[in-house]
Amino acid sequence: MEKLAVISDIHSNLEALTSVLNDISGQSIQKIVSLGDNIGYGPDPEDVLLKLKSCLVTSIRGNHEFAILNDSYKRLFNLNAITALDINRKKLSDSSIQYISSLDSSLALYGALFVHGISSNLIDGYIFNLSDAQLIKRAKKLHERIVFGGHTHLLRIYEVDNKGLKKKGFTQKISILDDKQYIINVGSVGQAKNGVHEATYVIWDIQKSTVEPRFVTYNYHHTAMKIKQAGLPQIYADIL
Repeated sequence: MEKLAVISDIHSNLEALTSVLNDISGQSIQKIVSLGDNIGYGPDPEDVLLKLKSCLVTSIRGNHEFAILNDSYKRLFNLNAITALDINRKKLSDSSIQYISSLDSSLALYGALFVHGISSNLIDGYIFNLSDAQLIKRAKKLHERIVFGGHTHLLRIYEVDNKGLKKKGFTQKISILDDKQYIINVGSVGQAKNGVHEATYVIWDIQKSTVEPRFVTYNYHHTAMKIKQAGLPQIYADIL
């Protein structure tokens, strides 16, 4: 294994996913891992899941997958998110629900840990809500030196060593150093934030010990139109 693509938070955005997979196909990638929230917010949950399966993408469960399976948890979401999930649920086949049910909440692979939120038991936890001390404490408990996370929809790197914690923006390729731990937020395929219209994902070059963010253009205007046509909340069209 030399190169691995890490994607996250597709949120039923087929146009973004298709563009990202096309970009990945030109990067000599051997494996793709999705960090969950493949569904929710967007108009094409069934087609997104079918494409992930057809492309042999390994996925874990995000909080939106968990909410599809658990009504009591779904009720903790805001009203717009609940409306979007209910519309998404009606579009999903029985086999897709079965697929979602089969997903684990974390994955350990090639010496790295893949989670949706903060950890396997906090899939809806936002890393930026933790203090520096809490983050360092969590990092020290991990067996893995590299953690890939999603959920925030932001590209960020948290670097931990014996001197403490550094939080970095993530706009270009960086080297993974042997004497540090890394928590890497991989952004979002389907609903990138901070005014970014592109789909974002990360390439981990295991052999060269680098991680690189990728920014992929797609027709977000078309996705926004489909969101409106599906009766989804207007806010999810506006965000794109």
